[in-house]
Amino acid sequence: MAANANFCTLNANAQISSGTFSHGNTLFTHTSNAWRSSIGTFALTSGKWYWEALQTADESGNGFPVGIYDLKDNRFASNQEADYPSQSNSTFGEAHVAYTYHTSTKSSYRTNGTETSFGTIAPGAAGDVWQCAFDADNGKLYFGKNNSWDNSGNPATGTNPTVSSLSISPGGWTPITCSYNSTNSESYIQNFGQDSSFAAQKSTGTAAAADGNGYGDFYYTPPSGFLSICSANIPTATAIDPIESVKSSEFFDVVTYTGDGGTSTSITGLGFQPDWVLIKNRDTSDDWCNQNSVTGVGKTNAWNSAGGYTDETDCITAFNSDGWTMNNDHKVNASTEKYVAYCWKKSADAGFDIVEYSGTGTTNNVSHSLGATPDCIMVTLKSGTNWDSTMYFNSPGMGSTEGIFMTLANGKQTTTYFPSVTSSTFRPDSSANTSTRTYVAYLFKSIDGFSKFGQFEGNSDADGPFIYTGFKPRFVFIKAIDASENWQIRDTARLLINNGTALRIYWNTNGAEGSSTASPIDFLGNGFKIRGSNSEVNTNTIIYGAWGSVPYKFSSPLST
Repeated sequence: MAANANFCTLNANAQISSGTFSHGNTLFTHTSNAWRSSIGTFALTSGKWYWEALQTADESGNGFPVGIYDLKDNRFASNQEADYPSQSNSTFGEAHVAYTYHTSTKSSYRTNGTETSFGTIAPGAAGDVWQCAFDADNGKLYFGKNNSWDNSGNPATGTNPTVSSLSISPGGWTPITCSYNSTNSESYIQNFGQDSSFAAQKSTGTAAAADGNGYGDFYYTPPSGFLSICSANIPTATAIDPIESVKSSEFFDVVTYTGDGGTSTSITGLGFQPDWVLIKNRDTSDDWCNQNSVTGVGKTNAWNSAGGYTDETDCITAFNSDGWTMNNDHKVNASTEKYVAYCWKKSADAGFDIVEYSGTGTTNNVSHSLGATPDCIMVTLKSGTNWDSTMYFNSPGMGSTEGIFMTLANGKQTTTYFPSVTSSTFRPDSSANTSTRTYVAYLFKSIDGFSKFGQFEGNSDADGPFIYTGFKPRFVFIKAIDASENWQIRDTARLLINNGTALRIYWNTNGAEGSSTASPIDFLGNGFKIRGSNSEVNTNTIIYGAWGSVPYKFSSPLST
């Protein structure tokens, strides 16, 4: 096994009811006579992946050693869902999709509130090694046992998969295992590449083989082209530099500073010349200062209010190669007051673009330079009054044409705002395309290891959901879309670790920074975990955007 790889494990932050994790979080056990499940620590959106599971006891008819779970809703959280992944209930079953292989009934189940049988593998027994090969690029899933693949499938050649035509949702797929406790304590030790002996339960595997990249230690040789689920195999955009310190990438960072009241104060050390800077006074009620390089430093938008840009010479006066220069406006540089600034650099490689467009009152396409279909578009007014900034968001909970106001706490709007969004254009509806007005659009695309846009379901519990991002977040925005809740802004610049108290700033208000013990969040190496029951972060359907500090691909390896 390669020493520089973080391998997937079962996720102790994402389990159905209380269980026990052991063997480096590769074994999940429980004592209740009920279905209990756990999922993996990686989200798979592309590539070809292989893993194994050892059956520890003879059949009792109650086990699913290997399978995949759709993370599109991030609804897998302790004390939230039904016990067994096929169980249907009002909060979970109808939206849930998983494909798992039943060890005794010779059938697999697609669980979406109903069960559909398929598959031909004979029942298993203690010592059997179950296999899963997931081809996310082509939507194919293969199940095997003891190196014999279901339906005479051949993952290497792409023929005869157990499941085909799988779609890849924004959340991706992750491994899942579940079992029903019985007298023979049937359970399944997972091997995502850590250990071909399955915690010394078997002798060295028939192959003890690595994948084609040289990572992993498997009992059977992985099919050609299929990789172990580990951080070293995660693709990362070539323009996103590996980060080896607390410094963010060359395209995004969060800066905190104390104002000095000077008329030509420079903020340095950012590491790049920003194209967009959002600044908030943390100490007092003060409008957000929103400035970008496309509109120009002489124009400022309050961001939290329904209006356009105004002429402003007392805020940011220049974007510099390593930061910016500003005047002494109280929104950005009052003496002794504390500020936070969120900074982005335009780059298709980093998934960010800024464009201006003139409203026509009729259908028209606006060009952008992302080179991919945006996951998120934030539209603000450049000239005019009484128009609330609106966001397009690509998630199951947001209809393809719906919008949500960024300047208000309101939930999503059913009005058509964005009837068409493509890899080169977007078309705003008349609601965001009024003649005589001009607009500024900020466009984003998720980049592996750097940024992520998605959706999760709150559970109103102190043990909230875990949201996989593939990096340690530096900054996260959170918004409920089916309830009136504030836009929560969190970052590790203002609070590096969760000390039980959250430092809250809202996009949609001018209020000073506040604190709450009801909504803390853990920023973890590969995502974030909601630790409070506050309705702003952990009730209803919630969308989020996150930018990273350290891509998980380059984080320190875990011992096995």
